[in-house]
Amino acid sequence: MRAYLAAIWSMIKFRFSRKTGDHGRVDMIEIGPDQVDQHVRDGWTLLDVRTDGEWADGRIEGAQHLPLDQLIARLDEVPDRVVCVCAVGARSAQAASYLAAQGREAVNLAGGVYAWQSSGRALTR
Repeated sequence: MRAYLAAIWSMIKFRFSRKTGDHGRVDMIEIGPDQVDQHVRDGWTLLDVRTDGEWADGRIEGAQHLPLDQLIARLDEVPDRVVCVCAVGARSAQAASYLAAQGREAVNLAGGVYAWQSSGRALTR
């Protein structure tokens, strides 16, 4: 499984570096849990990029699930404006950067689901 995820990440990095300038970097915006509601009201979609098992354990109400290892193959399913979410914010930062390089408006939920819960917000199952 690790080798598979490493291969997927390599593809994302390769595609990302081909689509951006300035050393393959795009400035990524991070938001906190307190900013999510406003983004959703403004028409943004929560995109949870965690694994199926993590998703089953609990998720933010209303989030769309698309595991990171399927992102490239299912890019056409991703809305134009997304708040990317994972457990702690690392995978979702990768997803947000990749999606921004593909022309989407994408921000990262800093701290992920753990920050969401730490701020007193609930997960749904």
